[in-house]
Amino acid sequence: SSVRRPLRTSLSCVASTLLATPVRAAVSSCSVKRMLPACRTRGAAPSVPGRHPRRRVVATTRLGHVAVIETAGLTKAYPRVTALDHLDVTVGEGVTGLVGANGAGKSTLIKILLGLVPATSGSAAVLGHDVATEGARIRALVGYMPEHDCLPADVSASDLVVHLGQMSGLPYAAARERTSDVLRHVGLAEERYRPIGGYSTGMK
Repeated sequence: SSVRRPLRTSLSCVASTLLATPVRAAVSSCSVKRMLPACRTRGAAPSVPGRHPRRRVVATTRLGHVAVIETAGLTKAYPRVTALDHLDVTVGEGVTGLVGANGAGKSTLIKILLGLVPATSGSAAVLGHDVATEGARIRALVGYMPEHDCLPADVSASDLVVHLGQMSGLPYAAARERTSDVLRHVGLAEERYRPIGGYSTGMK
């Protein structure tokens, strides 16, 4: 299935201790929340047949009258899932938090804004620079600390957790049974046989 349930924790947490719902219009699963100053959200525009109704998140403060981040109809579609779906958002000066369920598209959005991953359609700008053509300039102006994991990309979550269970002293049958229970508990039951390389950052 191309739609995954939101996860309550990550595979990294499972490994150490044992959704993707697309972003609709402005931000339904993955949302931009302003801390300082407050952000206002405009109401949804009338629905148009064949298109998703849109909400636009607007930060009231601008940095030198140029938005820190601005997107219009930003979309990123992969073969099995749409990570960003016509995202319209304007973020101004201040502290901003990007929150959402695992697989909601947060990491994808950040990579597009840095010019590291191309969008399928739509446009985006950071500090007035087009992400499609000025990625290097944007990366020279902002700080970015990407996450790196050491999970094997070609191994399934089930096989990895079984292996870790055996390394911890569990017999194979017990490790397999425990793995099934734990992956179901954290919401990875439907994805347990998929290679980890295809997981979202949140799932990992």
